[in-house]
Amino acid sequence: MDIIESARRLGKDIQADERYKAFIKAQEAAQNDEHIAAVSKQLEEIQAEFEKIATENPENEEKLELLHSEYIELFQKVNGEPLMAAALDARSNVDNMMNDIMQIIYLCLNGEDPDTCKLSAENLERMQNSILGI
Repeated sequence: MDIIESARRLGKDIQADERYKAFIKAQEAAQNDEHIAAVSKQLEEIQAEFEKIATENPENEEKLELLHSEYIELFQKVNGEPLMAAALDARSNVDNMMNDIMQIIYLCLNGEDPDTCKLSAENLERMQNSILGI
């Protein structure tokens, strides 16, 4: 098996993982919720207005601050909705899984044994710093 076939197999395994399946299900439930969709549309409108003012009238700091506050309040409100909170939690589980996968790849690229390399917060930080060029 070549490396591309291995990557495709990993992709299939990720999609078969219960954490991924739970994420997709939670994400779809949140996306199909009318209230969350309405609030998401409001967030997009606030962001568009903010960008327009920031570009055309950046000295209007009072309006920019008001829009920013409105956005943050609405963002926090929607993230507190049960379906959105479940989607965010499921996303966190997938992110953690992907961090573990990426750590193993990173460690192997640095010569460690794939069967025995250890996942740790320190290795995750080293990997993230390496990606960021720090």
